[in-house]
Amino acid sequence: MGGSYAAPATEHAFLYSGGKMKDLGTLSGGSASEAEAINSSGQITGWSTFGGVDTQGNAETDTFLYSGGKMTDLGVLSGDVDSLGFGITTRGCGGEELHF
Repeated sequence: MGGSYAAPATEHAFLYSGGKMKDLGTLSGGSASEAEAINSSGQITGWSTFGGVDTQGNAETDTFLYSGGKMTDLGVLSGDVDSLGFGITTRGCGGEELHF
């Protein structure tokens, strides 16, 4: 798993399994994503844009959990703008928050 450029300047999270790369897509409204960690259950966490823009005009990112063929937005902590998921245990997702 990781990130691959689906088009110029458009990175998408992927899972490599059975000799094939599977594009995991993005959160709704997003244009970029990257997978950062996978657990023994095959759940993946990472980050994705979702269409939001911060006060400086940069794309906002949220942590996602990819499980059962579906990418779920895990959001951000109250008062924050972006989140990035960097780790996942067998019990679920753990992340790291970026504070602006």
